[in-house]
Amino acid sequence: MISYDTSARKTWVVAGSIALGLAVAAGVWWSMGRGGDAPDAVEPQASAASAMTGPHSDQLKRAAAALQGQPEILPDGRPSDFEADEWKTLKEAMAQNPNAEKELLRVADYLRYQRGLELWQNMAEQGNTPERRKLAEKLLEGLPQRLSNAEVTFAEGLMVCAALINEMEASESLRNQRIEQCKVRLEQASPKPTSEEAERDAACLADWERRKAAITADFYNKSPAERAAGQKQFEAELEKARLEIYGSPACSDAGGS
Repeated sequence: MISYDTSARKTWVVAGSIALGLAVAAGVWWSMGRGGDAPDAVEPQASAASAMTGPHSDQLKRAAAALQGQPEILPDGRPSDFEADEWKTLKEAMAQNPNAEKELLRVADYLRYQRGLELWQNMAEQGNTPERRKLAEKLLEGLPQRLSNAEVTFAEGLMVCAALINEMEASESLRNQRIEQCKVRLEQASPKPTSEEAERDAACLADWERRKAAITADFYNKSPAERAAGQKQFEAELEKARLEIYGSPACSDAGGS
């Protein structure tokens, strides 16, 4: 799940339900406040490090490095871009999944992507720097895998794709060309389920959407102060519900978004 603070012209990404979500993708598009406008003509000489401030800055720095290549595996078995307590929590959350090791790696890769997207958004105030463009290219490169993993829908992926490209390319014709190329790659990555699989996936998704809607409604019925204090619990409840559904024998191969 991703949430946005558009009033502050910043986008805060929270890895919660392991899904971007349609409103999320739309938030990426609109929170940048530019739509189809060209990127800034002047590129300030600012580094990615200057955009990485706040309580999660170290995570973002590690994610940015990891997106450029495979992160180092440390002696305790965790990737170098995850803190020990983070990795421990992830492993515990995946322990009941029938495909625990595979799911652990998938979720870690997804969180890595989320952090990269957050960093890209946080770098907006620095302008269209070479570093930000390079990060956007890596995010575009990884987007089809997110769709293949059922972490985003085709429409969500295309909106994120368009947001990234619109921020990079000054030429409208080049933007349109690149968005069309991205669309083709997403179409190729889209799962092609059989009728039986489609029915099963639809039933699992309906169950998940019901659970997610109930948890989300309960969370947003609370006061702003209660929501701020309970954000981590909210995210944990969403992920627990998702794992209960998609970790069950009936839905274990259905993905989850």
